[in-house]
Amino acid sequence: MTTLSLFKKKLLAEGAWVISGKVMVALGTLVGVRLLTEFIPKEVYGTVSLLIGVMTLGNNLFAAPLLSATQRFHSEMSLSGRVPHLRRTIIGMLKWATGIFICIVLLGGLVYRQFHQTSYLIFLM
Repeated sequence: MTTLSLFKKKLLAEGAWVISGKVMVALGTLVGVRLLTEFIPKEVYGTVSLLIGVMTLGNNLFAAPLLSATQRFHSEMSLSGRVPHLRRTIIGMLKWATGIFICIVLLGGLVYRQFHQTSYLIFLM
C-alpha cells in the first residue's frame, strides 16, 4: 500500500469538490424542473422553459469558458503560488461578463414583451 503525496491528496480533495458541485447542480436542476411542472400553468411553462434555455445559453457563452480557463491554469498557478491572482482575475472577468449578460437579458425582455403579453418581472427574476 502506498501513501499519497500531499499534492495527490490535494488534487483528490479538489476533484471531490468539483464532482460534488456537479452533482448538486444536477439535483438542483431536477428539483427545479419538477417544481416548475407542478406549480406553473401550462401556458406559462413554455415561456419559463424558453427563459431557462436562454439562461443556459448565457451561462455557456459567458461563464463556462472562464471557469474552464480557471481549471486549466489552476495547477500551474498553484505551483507558482499565484492562485490569489488567478482568483482575482477570474472574479473580475466573471463580474464583467455576468453584468453584460444581465443587460442583454433585460433588453431582450423589453423587446420580447413588446410582441407577447408577458410580465417584465419574469425577466427580472
